[in-house]
Amino acid sequence: MTNNPNLIQIIEKLGSQIEEIKGSRDYLNERLEKIGETYKKLNVVLKERTSFSQVETIVQNLISIILPNEARTDEPSWKRYGLIPIPMEHRAFFPGYRVPFILVTDIGEIETYVTSAAEGTRSGNRKEGKYIAKGIKAWYRKHPRLKSGDEVRFSQLESHRRYQTRIIHN
Repeated sequence: MTNNPNLIQIIEKLGSQIEEIKGSRDYLNERLEKIGETYKKLNVVLKERTSFSQVETIVQNLISIILPNEARTDEPSWKRYGLIPIPMEHRAFFPGYRVPFILVTDIGEIETYVTSAAEGTRSGNRKEGKYIAKGIKAWYRKHPRLKSGDEVRFSQLESHRRYQTRIIHN
């Protein structure tokens, strides 16, 4: 061991800092343990107070549509023509064919409807229609960065009448 006073002071200072770190680590471990206990208690309360049907309703009131890729290198046709494609698995989420509804967007409310069905399809048919159409071009103009692979989320505010939109860029 050396008799260098500066080295001894440095070693002592490091020793005290190590003790502070150990104390902080113990404190953090205690806090994490309490947070874990609180989380467990909250989880139990949520399970007791929330029925499966409530959770199922929340899930049923929210869908995501991924804007499709196209072989075109310039603007996708869904953007050029002002259409939001509706995958068949999400078709029943929206009102029937040609039945008006409201999209609540960041640029205001858009009154629109589902379109593009076989000739002779009756208004109100919940299985027919491939796109949300009316008023969508203006929404796309406000979102020039929107591209294939981005996600548009819809949450149902009023059953088959009003939907909130949210964009998630990929």
